[in-house]
Amino acid sequence: MKNLQTKFTTAFFVSAVFVSSVFAGGANKFDDVGSNHQYFNAINWVYEKNIAKGYTVKGLSVNDQTHFKPDQEITRAEFLKMLLVSKYARWAIDANEQAGFTDVRLEDWYSEFVNFAKAENIIKGYADGSFGPSKKINFAEASKIIALLHLSDDINFETSDAWYKKYSDAFQHNNVSIYAPSHNITRGEMADILFDIYGASEVNSASLHVETVRESELEAMLLRILG
Repeated sequence: MKNLQTKFTTAFFVSAVFVSSVFAGGANKFDDVGSNHQYFNAINWVYEKNIAKGYTVKGLSVNDQTHFKPDQEITRAEFLKMLLVSKYARWAIDANEQAGFTDVRLEDWYSEFVNFAKAENIIKGYADGSFGPSKKINFAEASKIIALLHLSDDINFETSDAWYKKYSDAFQHNNVSIYAPSHNITRGEMADILFDIYGASEVNSASLHVETVRESELEAMLLRILG
């Protein structure tokens, strides 16, 4: 009987660990984002979807590390890249002409994203003709662009509230994280927003499938043991 109990406990433990690893988003992808980080699942998801990568940090006494820098405020260029790659296939992000922004050069890594977004009327830039790629972006600005691109069906354009309220309302309707209008979005928060929109349902669906498979396997294992 003791041996049977041991086998049952082992089988249950293996199954539980396997399923919980799916909910946890898999192994750590970044040295500065542990499994207990509040955006662990979201950051792993944007990495696996090639929406965002990390930074290589040179080690002094250890090997180089890869950091995501989740608490670092995101720049407008980084924001735009993550936004577009979450919506379009990478090969589809292409533009036939320069957007004409005074501070975006053809050789800049983000130029193709900026040019494409301008051509698709996703961004407009500033009145002085600049885009401000290195500037930070606050939630009010970010929510407008994100909602128009991802949640357009839930925007109430008839509201007379503050201009950004219609976009944060669309966020709320879809259970997407909301911040103060003037709050500068961090890299981790941007990953979390995109994960709220797309990734959470994918992970829940995958977890349900894996859990069902593991339950079937566990049932078969128990039948063999008890039989």
